[in-house]
Amino acid sequence: MSRLLFILALFLNTVYSCEVCEPCECNVIRFRRRFLCTADCSDRDLTSIPGTIPSEVHVIDLSYNDLHSEDLARLKLFTGYLTDLNLSYNNITYLPAQSLSTATQLNVLNLDGNILEKVDSTSFGHLKQLHKLIGIHAKTFEENSFENLEGLNYMSIVFGSQEVSENIFSHLKLKTLHTNFKTAKRIPEKLLNFGIDTLVDIYLDVPNVESLHENTFSGLTILKSVTIQTEMMQTLPSNLFHSGVNDDRKMPVNLVTVMIDGVKSLPRNLFDKQQSLKHLALNNIEDLILPKSESQVDTLDLSGSTLYRVSADWFTGFKNLRFLNMSRTKLVEVNNDTLMPLLSLTVLDLSYNNITNLPDHSIQSSQNTIVAFNVSHNQIRNISSLNI
Repeated sequence: MSRLLFILALFLNTVYSCEVCEPCECNVIRFRRRFLCTADCSDRDLTSIPGTIPSEVHVIDLSYNDLHSEDLARLKLFTGYLTDLNLSYNNITYLPAQSLSTATQLNVLNLDGNILEKVDSTSFGHLKQLHKLIGIHAKTFEENSFENLEGLNYMSIVFGSQEVSENIFSHLKLKTLHTNFKTAKRIPEKLLNFGIDTLVDIYLDVPNVESLHENTFSGLTILKSVTIQTEMMQTLPSNLFHSGVNDDRKMPVNLVTVMIDGVKSLPRNLFDKQQSLKHLALNNIEDLILPKSESQVDTLDLSGSTLYRVSADWFTGFKNLRFLNMSRTKLVEVNNDTLMPLLSLTVLDLSYNNITNLPDHSIQSSQNTIVAFNVSHNQIRNISSLNI
């Protein structure tokens, strides 16, 4: 009984100490049958970490302030309770080696909006429980920068240098990796080899990279989602997502989501063997070709790509398509037969184009399924009976 009273008294004291921490706003919340102390110190013009934050705090939001690297020394005062720390959009240029030494239970660290001079193995040496690292941006990353992050499964990273080591992720077991190569002109062929048994979601923002090696995704057989955003690529390797006839590489042929933005032209057989594809976005592409084989695609986003006119057989094989976005595609006409294969179409967006006329039977095949049809910001002078 005395033990129970002691635990209750300790909890009440923690709750009480979490109620007032000006200039921040502290609260106690319940999360997964636990009571957590949270401190919201965001956007308060802070130049140092307030001493009023209780040492038993679980969640601290220090985003959008004026904290510098030397101000992080105070983080050592927080005990092993801290699980979520947001330092985004401050003026942090390096991580002092011991600043997070007591944060042994830290699961989430957000550094978005800060540019670090260098990251090495001492930067995260004590964060073995870290699961999510958001917005890590540095001018230089040493090869062993992340070797101590054994529990990390999510990372978003910005590379500030032109050269990136292909071993930078070699110690990680990430499920999700979002990368931004700001100035690099090439991606190492084996950069993603670390994720053969773990990587499920990959995002490549490569504005200055002119080409990808056909082995970029080689071996990533459990990969489900790929995003490629670029400005300089003319095309992609035809075997980027599958093996060729005489090629025995294990490739990601079970993709569910693919988003490609900014590639000038796509190979005709890029999506061969992709039988699980549900969500396909092909944006800002000048020469656009759709797969002709039977498709399970549910959502197709072609916004921003150049279409002008769409032939009658363009959507052959897309019988399961429900959401189609062809906004901002410079489309000038829609033929009666263009949308005929789309028997399950629910939402159709043709906005911001140059369409002048909608034929009588343009969406007749979807008249029993369609619930939203957007043709705003066109040059339509006549809308015939659409039989819907």
